[in-house]
Amino acid sequence: MSPDDLRSLTAKGYVRGEGGVWSRPDSERRPIAAVSEVEKLAKACGPKVSPLVRKFEEIWRRLQGPHLTPEHRFMKERKFRFDFAHLVTQVAVELEGGIHSGGRHTRASGFKKDCEKYNFAARDGWILFRLCTGMVTDANVIPIIAVIRRKLSES
Repeated sequence: MSPDDLRSLTAKGYVRGEGGVWSRPDSERRPIAAVSEVEKLAKACGPKVSPLVRKFEEIWRRLQGPHLTPEHRFMKERKFRFDFAHLVTQVAVELEGGIHSGGRHTRASGFKKDCEKYNFAARDGWILFRLCTGMVTDANVIPIIAVIRRKLSES
């Protein structure tokens, strides 16, 4: 279940009770579903793609950037993932959404985890490009493609 789904349920007054069942304590209604059923529904709808990711992918395709691996897990010991990674050149792209709405990347705990992740990536030789809301433009994507192409020509 995505964080957005959880926020949506809690915003509507649902709480997770015994056995993972979501229900509203202020209602005599039956529980809406076991967690597994809610997760099945969420998966059936497919992953939600943020407008920021969609815009990046559109620009990348239009500019004919090389293939990127989405959601690449770059550390086996941790669950750290890059939004997009070019594996051969170790160039990664992180899209930092929610900067104007107090999203995960701007809250203290999320920011700290991002710093840890980026430091581990640097330690392992990754080049990381970070693009936040408003930065996903041709002018900011072209240099990323150029670095990947340059690194490919060097090898």
